Amino acid sequence: MTTKHPKNDLQEIFQRQQLPVPTYTSQIIGIENGKHLWQASVTLYDGRSIQGDVCTNKIQAESSAALNAKIDLETHRIAVLVDVESVPKFIDYISERLSEFTVYAFVHEFHFLAEKQFPQGVIPMITAHIPIYMSMSLGMMLDCEAFDEYIIVTTASHAQTLANMVSTSYLGWEPKPARVVTNISEL
Repeated sequence: MTTKHPKNDLQEIFQRQQLPVPTYTSQIIGIENGKHLWQASVTLYDGRSIQGDVCTNKIQAESSAALNAKIDLETHRIAVLVDVESVPKFIDYISERLSEFTVYAFVHEFHFLAEKQFPQGVIPMITAHIPIYMSMSLGMMLDCEAFDEYIIVTTASHAQTLANMVSTSYLGWEPKPARVVTNISEL
C-alpha cells in the first residue's frame, strides 16, 4: 500500500489490526526565512512516540512523523514469549496479529498442550521447566540482539523478574523495553 498520504496509510494499518489509531502532536519549533518550522510526533498504540522531520508546515510535519512510524513498524522486531500453560488461549486470540511479532510458545513436555498444533509462525518451545527455559531463551535473544522489544505473557510469579532482566544494563547487554502481559487486552 503506497499512497501520497502516509497518515492515511498508517491509520489503515492500525484499523486493519483493530488497534487504536495513532495520535499526532505538532508544534512550531522555530522560524526560518520568515516561515514557521514545524515538527510533529505520532504516538502509537503501544505508547511509543515517533518523531518526524522538521518541515515548513504542519501537514508535512505530521506526514513525516507518519512515514517514520511506518518505517519503525516495519523494522521494529518484537518477541512475544508465551507461557501457554498459564495463558492457554492467548495465541488463539492473537492469531490475526501474528505477523506483527515473533511468537514463542513455551509448554512443559508432559503437558497436554505440548501436542497442540500452533498456528504457522508460532515457534513451539517444548521444555522440562518453563521458567528456566524462558529465561535462558531470553538471555540468548538479548545476547545476539535479536529483538527490539520483549513481551512476556504469563501469570507466573517469575514474569516481572524476566522483564527486569531484559530492561537492565548490568547483565552485559543493551537494555530493551519489556513488559508483562497476562491477558489479550493488555497487548
